[in-house]
Amino acid sequence: ARDVAGIVSAFSRMETRSGSTLRDGALFLMLSSHVKTMNTTDLTKDPRALASIVNAFARAGVWDEALFRHMSRVARMTEPKALSVNDCAALVGAFSKAQTRAGARLRDGALFRRLSLTVQAKEPSAFTPRAVSNILSSFARAGVWDRVLFKRITRIALNLTDGEERIPFRGFKAQELASMAWAVAKAFGSNHKEVAWVCMSGGHNITQSFFSVVADEVRRRGWSEFKNREAATLLWALGTTNEPCA
Repeated sequence: ARDVAGIVSAFSRMETRSGSTLRDGALFLMLSSHVKTMNTTDLTKDPRALASIVNAFARAGVWDEALFRHMSRVARMTEPKALSVNDCAALVGAFSKAQTRAGARLRDGALFRRLSLTVQAKEPSAFTPRAVSNILSSFARAGVWDRVLFKRITRIALNLTDGEERIPFRGFKAQELASMAWAVAKAFGSNHKEVAWVCMSGGHNITQSFFSVVADEVRRRGWSEFKNREAATLLWALGTTNEPCA
């Protein structure tokens, strides 16, 4: 399965002249037919290979709806316990790129719903900063605004504290923090106060909005810690939610 993905990816990048990619329809058709005859049980045991195949065909601009529908059925057959959070993110990301014709995305609501429920059922210990960033940004890029999912994952993210002070987001890399903030801002927009963090201060519970916690972490690190693209993403997310970050 991974070999097929590798071949499709390689040929999708080949050029016959400057700026003109090689469109080998016969090869892609043959490989698509081969994928459809693969043992589905074997594919369900390797979700990353499944995601790689879908991603490769989608990026190659191959509008094979039958292939994508077949791979979706295989993905839905995969046992939830066999899927890690990052596996789910890879599948969402791959299927979000699939098109059935020019400009028409494959809107696979059943698959996205199943993957959302799979992620929501995971224990908090299954999440790392990278997994949080990956899953939120993949659903956001797919245009799937499952607020129950986003609320659960942001609560988990806020509790992924680093060190004895238990301060949120200390363990997040700059890119992970920026991607997460972008995804949550896209999902909630003006309703961003729906996601909050309850912390203890002076013996009292204090509720902070998710983005005020993000802004606190940005100020702690200083803008020099972020690359231009990361800083721009954070500025957009914080600006969208009217959160001061100076």
